[in-house]
Amino acid sequence: MPVLCGIHPVAEALRAGRPLDRILIAKGAGGPRLQEIIDLARRSSIPVRFEPREALERLASTSAHQGVIALGTEKKYADLDSLTAPAKLLVILDGVEDPHNLGAIIRTAHAAGADAVDPIALLF
Repeated sequence: MPVLCGIHPVAEALRAGRPLDRILIAKGAGGPRLQEIIDLARRSSIPVRFEPREALERLASTSAHQGVIALGTEKKYADLDSLTAPAKLLVILDGVEDPHNLGAIIRTAHAAGADAVDPIALLF
């Protein structure tokens, strides 16, 4: 689960509509920027919880979180069966061993208009 720390990263994630599981704010923290985050979260129906500062430090692995942490949701990927029928161009990979090659293939497939890339067996 991705963790975003700090006022600006959390606010930008909310403005961009990034899928977030919940937002944690340190108890006792306040101010107009944190209130804006709370308002954005409530408009997006993202739960906001107030936790002790120590709990935020454990999640962030640092004390430099500015009193706010957002927990992102896991990305849900489509399964192969749901893609094969509507896809005009489907790229299926097998045995990719180098992550740099995978990135290059995905960028090229995207540029060519591929609807999906399915790595069957990643070996790295």
